[in-house]
Amino acid sequence: MSEGNKPATQFRLGNINATVWLNGRHYTTVLSKVYKDGEEWKITDQLNTDDLLNAAKCLHRAEEWVSGQ
Repeated sequence: MSEGNKPATQFRLGNINATVWLNGRHYTTVLSKVYKDGEEWKITDQLNTDDLLNAAKCLHRAEEWVSGQ
């Protein structure tokens, strides 16, 4: 992967990730959840009720980071 394809930063709490990307002069954030299906790790954008607090905290950290740039 080239340098241009690396995220600007990433925040993780439990199985929730907020990945911040530099998109031109603007930042975008992708929220995802990792989970294990049998022996295979997978990624989804669907969250359960139990995921919401960690999602909110990750997004808050991402917003603070972007605001400081």
